[in-house]
Amino acid sequence: MDQAQTRMIEHILNDWFFHLNNAIAIIGSLITVSLVASKTNKSRYWGFFVAIIISPSFFYIGWQSGAWAIVLLALYRFFESFRGMYNNRKFDDD
Repeated sequence: MDQAQTRMIEHILNDWFFHLNNAIAIIGSLITVSLVASKTNKSRYWGFFVAIIISPSFFYIGWQSGAWAIVLLALYRFFESFRGMYNNRKFDDD
């Protein structure tokens, strides 16, 4: 193994939590988008719930990267998801 490959492996192992957090954020976002775009209130409700669960991941990504716009968007998404859950709470008639 050459020195560049060794440095890359060390970088990945040193930042394993950051990379795991990125994976959780991406997978959670895909799930959120598919559920929120659904036609039923029940699916949209659970989509907003998943968005609330993964919002701290985006907050962490923005904080660690120094990308303050991502931090603000994560906070905005967090609070708007509560509003989305509130507006889609009645799903008995779906």
